[in-house]
Amino acid sequence: MKPALSLDQQVDLMTGRGLEVVDREMATRTLFNSSYYRLSGYARQFQVSPRSATGQTFEPGTTFETVVAAHDHDEQLSALLLDALCVIERSLRARFAYHLAHQHGNQAFYLDPASYLAVTPHLSSFLDKLEGELSRARRPTVARYAVADDYSAVPVWVALEVFSFGSMSKILEYLVDDRAARAVAASYSVPWGGFTSTVHSLAVLRNTCAHHGQLWHRRLDVQTPVQRKTRRHEPAFDSQGPAPR
Repeated sequence: MKPALSLDQQVDLMTGRGLEVVDREMATRTLFNSSYYRLSGYARQFQVSPRSATGQTFEPGTTFETVVAAHDHDEQLSALLLDALCVIERSLRARFAYHLAHQHGNQAFYLDPASYLAVTPHLSSFLDKLEGELSRARRPTVARYAVADDYSAVPVWVALEVFSFGSMSKILEYLVDDRAARAVAASYSVPWGGFTSTVHSLAVLRNTCAHHGQLWHRRLDVQTPVQRKTRRHEPAFDSQGPAPR
């Protein structure tokens, strides 16, 4: 088990690996606010061989400020993406709720297992999760329709304002009746093929940004699919970018 290191010991560890620290006080303050573990995800890109226990020395000339600059730029990128993703999320919720309400009425069909495809991953657990999100919401709009732990009367337009982006994207992807999802795709003038996967990838990206996850030099677990007609113009394109070190 690795022992916990003081801030000064963390700085010593990095300088011992060849990182140049000009302002030690600034370095300890930064580590206290951002943590060594978080910054190490950026620092490894400047190490000779970060995957090797003996090769974690830094490239000559690498400074602490260089690592912090990479971190700060990533934070700025995350903030910009989150702003845009929130606009997309809000629009998706509104349009999806609109079409679902007109096609299914005001009952909680989204809690009925029969509403979902047989291939829906962990369907029972997912429905429990939806009820959990409704119960934790503690909003007057939900309480108005709920009777104790019975949420079967909560209209979809209320529920979709409570559900997480990830839950909404899963409903959109796995409902047996996909008319509403197709109508949402058409309302944006985007092809149906790959639409639900794209929404899923945006939900994952949104959560990464909202929870200050690293984007720079990190391969995304779920990525937006690239259309074949676009890919043929750049056959060598890697949507994940360079492999992280």
